[in-house]
Amino acid sequence: MCRILKVESDKHDWTHLNLDPVRYAVEGVSLRDHFPELIAAARSSINQFLNGVKNPEMAIVQFLEGATLMKHADFIEEREVRIVAIPGAEGYQKQGTIENPDYVWNPLPAIRPRPDRTGRRYVNLFEGCDETLPIKPSLLARRRGRRSMSPRRAIWPSGHGLWLGFSF
Repeated sequence: MCRILKVESDKHDWTHLNLDPVRYAVEGVSLRDHFPELIAAARSSINQFLNGVKNPEMAIVQFLEGATLMKHADFIEEREVRIVAIPGAEGYQKQGTIENPDYVWNPLPAIRPRPDRTGRRYVNLFEGCDETLPIKPSLLARRRGRRSMSPRRAIWPSGHGLWLGFSF
């Protein structure tokens, strides 16, 4: 999985792209323990604002990563990992070129409308990848009496990659 994630990383421009274990909300473990980088980034944002920085960094990447990786403790037996993928943006590419002369300007991932006409959009990770993705369904839900344990509504295995849905 890490190999094909690296291929995707080299193929498109991502603000953030990684594979990480889910953090489960268990008693006695604080958000600070789960996501120290989120706490540090939030503290830095507040300090920048208080010091008069006009457009401080807002810890958005760290917040989105934390929100994606946090899960209720009832699912701890699953030992799930998730991909956090945040597409790049043209403005970031221009800024990257200014700040770093070695910046590689890869194409941005295509953002497409979902076919269900909800207005929601998605990016397709691993499009054109010739490898089978190592995705296994969970049977844990059936053991707990739930009707199904399908992937979150925002993620659909598509045969030619993985759709990641998001809303604006």
